[in-house]
Amino acid sequence: MVETRIVKYVSKFSDDKSFGNIRENLDKGDIPEAFRAVHTLKGVAQNLGFNRLYEVSSALTEKLRGGSADDPDEIERLFGDIEKEYVRIINAIKEME
Repeated sequence: MVETRIVKYVSKFSDDKSFGNIRENLDKGDIPEAFRAVHTLKGVAQNLGFNRLYEVSSALTEKLRGGSADDPDEIERLFGDIEKEYVRIINAIKEME
């Protein structure tokens, strides 16, 4: 029963728009919205037990906290870390289904 519920929520992970919203808002330079999106992704990752995604999302969350984009190269590097882990998870979910 619990396993079925876990599979249900994990399967819905790809429907979450947070990852795309991070990229979109970073591209627009809307740091407060990018912060909200990465903070949401961090929470979803934590709730689903995606520990590595939680860790890399936490790093970008802290970098964007306060609305600062003072180091665009570091922000892009951190987003790249999120993207790699996000893609890995999405691929694993597809294999599971």
